[in-house]
Parts: sequence; structure tokens; C-alpha cells
Amino acid sequence: MKTFFLGTVMLIFVVSFLSAQTQGSGNILYVKAGSNGNGSSWSNALGELSEALSWASSWDPANEGMLRIWVAKGRYLPTSNPSDRQATFQLVNGVQVYGGFSGEAGTEGDISMRDWEKNITILSGDIDRNDKADVITDPAVEIVGKNSYAVVTGSQTSPTAVLDGFTITAGTADEKNGMTCGGGVYNSNGKPTLRNLVITGNISPEGDGICNINGGSPKLTNVKVIHNQ
Repeated sequence: MKTFFLGTVMLIFVVSFLSAQTQGSGNILYVKAGSNGNGSSWSNALGELSEALSWASSWDPANEGMLRIWVAKGRYLPTSNPSDRQATFQLVNGVQVYGGFSGEAGTEGDISMRDWEKNITILSGDIDRNDKADVITDPAVEIVGKNSYAVVTGSQTSPTAVLDGFTITAGTADEKNGMTCGGGVYNSNGKPTLRNLVITGNISPEGDGICNINGGSPKLTNVKVIHNQ
């Protein structure tokens, strides 16, 4: 009885936590580093992209339409657990993720108002938070410790899974730990839409910036892959 009771309480807590996320008008979920809201607006934004993607993982675009996640400038990690190297930003069908917003309430009500080159929005694999730079340009020197194997994963997605306006950095798919492909973006049979990205400072024996296997073939527009190893 005690085990059942505790499990029930934990289940209720998880369901309540996930259901607290609320997209704003136009099916937009807002994310801003350091915030602790429910995602319904810039002034009430979620604090982590990983939280937004977790909530969006069960999104049904056929019945609910496309979901848009707008992400303000700053650095985002795929997990708060420094030892979870499997953690990744998993893209979702029917979910369009846009970076490059300032996140200032009342100033960005349209996608055209963002500036992804000015408002740098970083997806980082530095889960143990000890790399020597937020954006890695010399991975052999600046990456310290054990980072995520792949920062972003587009596996099993269609072109309706969109990532647009981010810097992807500090992924480390090292051979001795079994993950040998894709420090930046990993696609196994994935066909996501990738636009306006800088993929820099990732490490892997193969496909250090982007790794496509098992028919993976993302659509790339204005994607710069530099300084990977």
C-alpha cells in the first residue's frame, strides 16, 4: 500500500506539472532563460526549452494545428543532470522551434520581429557546466569534462519538425563511450527542417556537426557548420 500510494502521488505531481504548461494565442509557447512561468507569454515564459519540448512531445498537429515554441536569447541545456549524457533536444513533428527573440514583453508579437543573429540563442551540450566558453570555437581546448553525446536529435521526424535560429555547440560523441556520430545534430531516419543555424564546436569521430544515418536527410537552409572536430 505504501508503494502504491507514493507512486500515485508522484504520478499526480507529474501530470499536474505537465498540464501547467499553456500555449498562448496562435499556439505559441514562450521560453526565456531564468523565467518560471507556464509559457503563455513573454512575461510568463517557461525557463527551459527542454521543458517545452517535453510537454510538446505528445502534441497532435492533425487535431491541434502546428505548435510554435519561441525562445529568447540565452544558453539552454538539454538536462539539469550533469551525468545524463544521453540528454538531447529532441525535435517533434508538428512543432516549430524558433530562437533569436529578445524576450522583452510587449515588443515581439510576430516572428518577423526577432533577430537571431543579434539575440544569440545557444543550445549547448555542456551539461556539467564547466566548458571554457558558452559558444565553442576550439573544441579541443574549450570543451572540458563530459558533455551530451548529441545536442539536438531529429531522429524519426518529418519536415514538420522545425528548428530555426540557434547556435548548436559543445556536443561530444566520443567513440569510447559508444556514441560515434553526431555531436551537434543527430538524425537517424529523420527529415527535420533546419534553418538559420550555426553548428560550431562539436566533437565526433564521424559527422561532428551533423550526422545522418538510416536514411536521415534534413532540409538545410542557411546552416553554417564550422569549427567542429
